[in-house]
Amino acid sequence: MKKSGVNILTTVLCAIIIVSVLGLSVSIFNVDKQTMSTSINSIWSVNIASIEPVNETKTAYDLGAYITDDLIVIKPYLEGPSDELSYIVTVKNNGTYDAVLEKINIDYKKNDLKFELESIKEGDILEKNTFKTFKIVVRYSDEIKDDRIIEPSKIVISLEYTKK
Repeated sequence: MKKSGVNILTTVLCAIIIVSVLGLSVSIFNVDKQTMSTSINSIWSVNIASIEPVNETKTAYDLGAYITDDLIVIKPYLEGPSDELSYIVTVKNNGTYDAVLEKINIDYKKNDLKFELESIKEGDILEKNTFKTFKIVVRYSDEIKDDRIIEPSKIVISLEYTKK
């Protein structure tokens, strides 16, 4: 009987250990499956979606604006001191993360045009599955004292978004 009792006890202990190991394995598998699912479904998708010149006239118009995912390139043509040209830009966040506008970089070498960004600034949050529209306004510089035509040149603006 003693031997039989030891065999039963050994069998029960082995069964408990096997069930525990199997339970732990299933839990680890589920956690890994959940983590994998989360990383597969997580998407980073922030991009500049469109640009449109507005308020063009005979003396103020665009010579070919275009965009990439994170760049805006404009080439305004302005003839005189009262000329002004605006662009409406749309940025979309189709991802699963909120985004923060970390940096706005502007590459423009000349001083004959003045421009400003309206309705956007560094630190702005672009929530997931939303879009933001802002305006770029380009003006003939007040510092120019004659009525010369401003030589068209490119203005390049990059928007650096990061995950919030």
